[in-house]
Amino acid sequence: MRYEMLNHMPELFRALGNIHHGKHQPADAESYMHYCMLQANGLAQRGDSGFELTARGEWVINRREAQQMHH
Repeated sequence: MRYEMLNHMPELFRALGNIHHGKHQPADAESYMHYCMLQANGLAQRGDSGFELTARGEWVINRREAQQMHH
């Protein structure tokens, strides 16, 4: 999934941020669906402690957070 596409899906950015900041288990069914969408798009993977970001997922959330700091 291209970065530009994610701009139309703030809930996926929220899920990426949650994982990035240590929330490796989704809080509810809707969050679980978002985590699975990230996994399906290669931005997250399942690890021993729950979901973890892939290198691509790290790149995406770091870019997003940097952009938000400039606005």
